[in-house]
Amino acid sequence: MSQTSKLSPYRWIIEVLLLLLLTAQSFAWLAPAPILQEIRNGLGISLSSAGLIISIIALCIG
Repeated sequence: MSQTSKLSPYRWIIEVLLLLLLTAQSFAWLAPAPILQEIRNGLGISLSSAGLIISIIALCIG
């Protein structure tokens, strides 16, 4: 118990980079939102269904 573990001084940098990468991944799933009208027309689905498809994936990632 008297031994202390040596923590890397870069652990906070790695943690911030991981958080930024997860945020960027979430934004990538929200990217189709501006072209939602074309997606709706092509697939023949309602606005609520298209919005649900986009937001469910982003919520699951979050």
